[in-house]
Amino acid sequence: MQRLPSTLKEALRNYIGEANVRRIASHFFPEMLTLEEQKRLKGLISSLHRLLDARNTILHSGHKENLTLDDCKESLDVARELILIEHEQPEV
Repeated sequence: MQRLPSTLKEALRNYIGEANVRRIASHFFPEMLTLEEQKRLKGLISSLHRLLDARNTILHSGHKENLTLDDCKESLDVARELILIEHEQPEV
């Protein structure tokens, strides 16, 4: 959201904020990322999809059967890596 042009109307910003994350990640993220960041994102896609599936299950049913500590760690790792892709500064 922070990389969206500031000139976008609020309604469009809200629409984008509510859009399907999978489509945004696959169609629009690559265009906003460097080649190295695109490679990193590509390596995360399957884990990101599992995270989104778990999130949707929990949101709609209130629980997720067979959720393990390893699943939670994988989700945390994916979230951290996505944050690093966005906020990592190049070495000087």
